[in-house]
Amino acid sequence: MTRILQIIFVALSLNACNGGGPAQRESAPNVVPAKSVARALSLLDRYIAAVDDARFPKPSKRSSDLTPLLPSTPGLRWDDDGHVLMAS
Repeated sequence: MTRILQIIFVALSLNACNGGGPAQRESAPNVVPAKSVARALSLLDRYIAAVDDARFPKPSKRSSDLTPLLPSTPGLRWDDDGHVLMAS
C-alpha cells in the first residue's frame, strides 16, 4: 500500500511539473530534477511514518490539554451553520 501511494504521489508531481497537459515544445522533453523527486519521496515517507506513529500512540505522547469542540466549551465562537470559528 505504501509503495502504491508513493507511485501515485510521484506521478501526480511529475504531471504537475508539466502543467497537467502536453509539453509546449515537442522537441524539449519535460525533465524533473532528481532532487525534486527525492524531496517528494522524502516528504511522503515522513508523512507515512507520522501516520504509522499516530496509529498506536504511546502513553507518553498522549495529551490531556486538548480543547473539546463542544457548544458548552467557554471561549469558542460558532457561525450560523454550527462550525467553530478559528484563526491561525
